[in-house]
Amino acid sequence: MALTLTDQQQAVVDHPLGPALVFAVAGAGKTTAMVHRIERLVRDGVFAPDRILATSFGTTNVDDLKRALRAWPHCRPVDTRTLHSLGYDLVRRAIERGYLRLKPEVIDAERVLNAMLVEARRQSAPFVRELDGFDRRDFLDYVGGCKGTLAYADLAQAALPASALLVATQAEAPDGNLDWYLAGYRLYERVRLQHGWVTFDDMLLTGWSVLVTRPDLLTEAQQRYACVLVDEFQDVNLAQSEILDLITQPHRNYMTIGDDDQTIYEWRNASPQFILDFPQRYRARTYLISDNFRCPAAPLMLANALIAHNRERRPKHLSLTRGFEGETTVVILPSVAEQARYIVERIVAQHRSGATLNDFAVLVRLNAQTPVSSPISVWV
Repeated sequence: MALTLTDQQQAVVDHPLGPALVFAVAGAGKTTAMVHRIERLVRDGVFAPDRILATSFGTTNVDDLKRALRAWPHCRPVDTRTLHSLGYDLVRRAIERGYLRLKPEVIDAERVLNAMLVEARRQSAPFVRELDGFDRRDFLDYVGGCKGTLAYADLAQAALPASALLVATQAEAPDGNLDWYLAGYRLYERVRLQHGWVTFDDMLLTGWSVLVTRPDLLTEAQQRYACVLVDEFQDVNLAQSEILDLITQPHRNYMTIGDDDQTIYEWRNASPQFILDFPQRYRARTYLISDNFRCPAAPLMLANALIAHNRERRPKHLSLTRGFEGETTVVILPSVAEQARYIVERIVAQHRSGATLNDFAVLVRLNAQTPVSSPISVWV
């Protein structure tokens, strides 16, 4: 793979053994630096490729890593997987050894919820009246949030060692008129375990539980990986952070890469605090990749000016590499509906002036915002 790296990227590639944190701004080529470091470690014989774990929060990031590493045949044995897959592998090994009475397949949490509702009505649970018209998605988000933050439905019954109790907590009911959620979570877990079901969220909570309660599986995981690299570290939650902490404990050949300014999954209980606290927790060497290869000057200047108002961040600056073409305009409007109307009017005006609809892209933060823009097709 012939590619000239920047000095900042090369410094990451050349990092020796031990813990490291790489702050990489948007569009800085962090994946490029990450895979080149892996290639150097394998080429120099520092680690066997199958003892390197390259992981990330999302499947898209992992697919990018796999695709990039395929360019080097000697790097193809590198274990590249999502953090959920890592947790599930621990769960599967525990099932195979008889430590867990669970079925190996992963099921949708909706199925567990349906069974919990049947059981709640059968036993006339105290919260049964709350089940008429309740928000199913909100309840499952609560359960998923608890599991991602290692908040147990019944911590006393979890039989965790004393060291694990420094991290795990007893779940609490959310604020508002939702006190019954905690009782619902407890019944949800009882029903799930009675059926031997594993959901997406259990890959992490149960995966961590396996590590802290089964020393043989912990030792195996630690011996399996002599080097761990984590992309998009700003989007990890507590369960993921603690699984990685346990696996890397013997050697701390542990490099995390991300940007606290790009933490977008806090609604899934990710927290930028894990990346911000990493240097102090692990006494890690810190690197910065600040060149942005994606955007021209205007949006970079706007982004730098806006994010500077956030005081809970690592100070950094996106550096310009793409020149000054293009135009960026900031328009502040009182409502989502007004935003949609403004966008539609701009598109219609330029379409009538000769622009094709393929010249436009409308980006929104959430899918829930898209219906407001649906009149575009009617106007045009």
